[in-house]
Amino acid sequence: MNSEENPIYHERQRYQLCAVHAINNLLQRPQYDKKDLDLIASQLSDEKDFREKSLFRSLSPSNAYKGWLGLGDYDVSVLIKAFQSLDLEVVWFDLRKGVDKIDLDDPLFVGMIVNFQPESVLKKVSSALGLTSGRHWKAISKIQGSFYDLDSEYDSPKALGSNSDVKLFLKKLVDRSQAQILLINK
Repeated sequence: MNSEENPIYHERQRYQLCAVHAINNLLQRPQYDKKDLDLIASQLSDEKDFREKSLFRSLSPSNAYKGWLGLGDYDVSVLIKAFQSLDLEVVWFDLRKGVDKIDLDDPLFVGMIVNFQPESVLKKVSSALGLTSGRHWKAISKIQGSFYDLDSEYDSPKALGSNSDVKLFLKKLVDRSQAQILLINK
């Protein structure tokens, strides 16, 4: 959360709710909670069941759009739908172009959500056992003229520096952790 000395809104990691925290941190307000994203995941699952006309799928307690433990671990489709419901555009950045092609000065640019494989041994083990996807969502946004890494696993936001510093940070993240980048625009 934010405080007097740090006006930047920042939610800390709880359970597997990094998607909730990434969205809220990017928007700089508590827009969504677990219940909201669970509802979106359920709606997406129902739509898929209807398209596939599968009675078995609709009776199944599992949901392809969130982790089976019920603690979060949301699919990208849930995040996209959450942003679209706020009339924000989501562009899945084509990494083949190179992160240098991201226009950080576009007046419609709100920020980005990055999905990556953390270097945490615990996350790698839980992924290998099939307990979680093992991946993590984080927000990166320009706030008051400066870019910040708003990762919910951090105690507080981390300043990233200039546009070239942000792009170098993203390139390293993509190279080492198979990161995917969602650009969020007005």
